[in-house]
Amino acid sequence: MDAACATATAATTAKVAAMIKVVRFPGTHPAIAYTDFQSVYLSDLLGKPQSQAYRTAHKHECGHIWLQHLPRRVAFAATLPEPLNADVWNIAADCEIAWHLYDADDEAEIAGPRSRLRGGITRVHAQPAIDAGCEPYAEHIYTWMLAHATSQQGQQGQQGQQGQQGQQ
Repeated sequence: MDAACATATAATTAKVAAMIKVVRFPGTHPAIAYTDFQSVYLSDLLGKPQSQAYRTAHKHECGHIWLQHLPRRVAFAATLPEPLNADVWNIAADCEIAWHLYDADDEAEIAGPRSRLRGGITRVHAQPAIDAGCEPYAEHIYTWMLAHATSQQGQQGQQGQQGQQGQQ
């Protein structure tokens, strides 16, 4: 993406994000930032709206609304044979946001050693699923994550059994 396109995209994102109500709150309970899919809630600890931490968290929470994660979660859950794992869904949705919405400044903010957002989901978290052929959408990443976790657990179980047999 060239510089002019990146600037236009950032300006459009800011305009669309401005249409979503922001509620500021003190502290980090229940999280530093979250959404109820109508409004975005951002901790005062993120700083002023001009700060990169604020902009990244704001973009992230707006992303859940823009990408319609709540109605998609409900529709996707109805197709599953087992109950949807909400924690895995949130990580998959965060991967989708990182893949489609984050720019280099967002990624750097999340990776920063003193960032309030440190440890958040970035494109790096989505990359293994994408490399495995997944489409960069929450439903696909969720399915890959569960399958990958199940295959890893199966491999670990087999290794544990082999180790126990070797000790006998």
